[in-house]
Amino acid sequence: MRNLRHGLVAAGLVLGAAGCPSFVSLQTARALDEGQLEVTAALSAIGLTDNGTLANGTRQAGGAAPDFYLATRYGVTSGLDVGVKIQPATGFMATSTLQIHHGDLLDLALTPDLGFYRVAGPIQIGVNTSTTQYATLPNYTLVPVDLPLLIGVNLPHEHQLILGPRISGWISVPQPVYAEGAVTTGGLEVFAGAALGLSLKVANKVRVMPELDVMKPVAWTGQSPALCGEYSCAPYPTAGFIWQFSLGITTGLLGGDGFL
Repeated sequence: MRNLRHGLVAAGLVLGAAGCPSFVSLQTARALDEGQLEVTAALSAIGLTDNGTLANGTRQAGGAAPDFYLATRYGVTSGLDVGVKIQPATGFMATSTLQIHHGDLLDLALTPDLGFYRVAGPIQIGVNTSTTQYATLPNYTLVPVDLPLLIGVNLPHEHQLILGPRISGWISVPQPVYAEGAVTTGGLEVFAGAALGLSLKVANKVRVMPELDVMKPVAWTGQSPALCGEYSCAPYPTAGFIWQFSLGITTGLLGGDGFL
């Protein structure tokens, strides 16, 4: 167990060199007990079904790329835990779990998140930007606000099936765009979607969790230069869907066994 915990930390240092802002939950629909501490490390693939059409008419096909993140949660009191998700090269999210219902069959929890990201954008995944019209991708400052509802179906042996409908709003701070000197006004990009995950208790205080997330950009309030084409300089292209498949491993470091 000790080697496993050390390995999680080492993985974060080695693999946290790249990443795109993501929507993963990778947790059960149950708040940690008071005094419990858990750490999660996850590898994933994130992709776009459509990278949009540029102002010069070039169609950007969908693509995918690897991703990685570390997360930790701590039980503050009964029905409440707080934590942080870190993508070392991209940004972080401050997280919380608010227990709405805990029962033998179902657990319900709200997990509101507030984050900060600094990324090159508009975000393209699996696209060689040197082949586009963009000489320089700007750095976007993003403040995402997420509101997922986690619905956990409790299974035998303390496994849990999780469904997570989610709405997200990403605030984009105004910034210059590309070498041409155009400037976006910033704005709010709204996403809607859901996650489907399975939390498997494989040992005392050790869980493995595969999760699939699908999100759709549904609105963008920004007024942007025509240079961005169909992108409208929104953080994520407004065409297509964002998908992410992740595999996480969670270990408990402090506190009683609880649901860990």
